[in-house]
Amino acid sequence: MESLILFLMVTICFIKADDNLAWKVVKKALQFGDDLHLFCQVKNCCQKSAGWGKWTSDDHLITIFIDVKNLHNDGSLKYSGGTNKTGFFLRIRNITQGDLNISYSCTYGFQVSRKKNLLMEDALFSPPKTIETINRFKGL
Repeated sequence: MESLILFLMVTICFIKADDNLAWKVVKKALQFGDDLHLFCQVKNCCQKSAGWGKWTSDDHLITIFIDVKNLHNDGSLKYSGGTNKTGFFLRIRNITQGDLNISYSCTYGFQVSRKKNLLMEDALFSPPKTIETINRFKGL
């Protein structure tokens, strides 16, 4: 099983991004500490592996899930997910500033979406507008 996981992670890293696969925010958080939902639309989902990854600053894809259909979720994990007929989702629990300004990708079979940055304005209904928060977000 471990060799299969390693094979999939290496294979995914070398596959060209698929322009037909993309994720979007479908449930914004009201504030930090709430949950956020990303969704990847796929026709006739999900006969293939439907997964999620996030990108490091040095451009490496870290696997969050290889296949959300095989999750045994007890509610205590940072990430959870699921599927429906039109695609699959990633739930980021207890969203923090550390979850933002990170690029995420969805994967379906051997297709990988282009990496897309999760921005504060996309994640929160009303992003905090204090000078301290803006400076922290910009890394100042």
